[in-house]
Amino acid sequence: MNILSNTKLQLRKAEADYYRLRRDKGKYFRGEMTLDELQDKGWNQYQGLKPLKHDMEDRINCDEDIIRAMDKVEYVKALLYQLEQIIRSLNSRTWDIKNAIEWTKFTNGLM
Repeated sequence: MNILSNTKLQLRKAEADYYRLRRDKGKYFRGEMTLDELQDKGWNQYQGLKPLKHDMEDRINCDEDIIRAMDKVEYVKALLYQLEQIIRSLNSRTWDIKNAIEWTKFTNGLM
């Protein structure tokens, strides 16, 4: 359960990092970032034309940093799903064991 709760927190952090990066990349492509912000992030000044509103989504989605952040979110989601399936399997073990005992009794003629 501790691993499950830690993974849920990791997912929340990964999603928050992803959304912050999307916001920053939007500012970057619009040319709204200051030189200090660019230096803090280690990015160079964007030299291309300011993308139009409908092109901005494509530009952001194709950015390598965004792709890596989204991959991290998807990885944590897959890990969380796997952990939830394990917990669900453990919860149903008592039912499975009871049915196996009853089947054995039935096949041995004790019922």
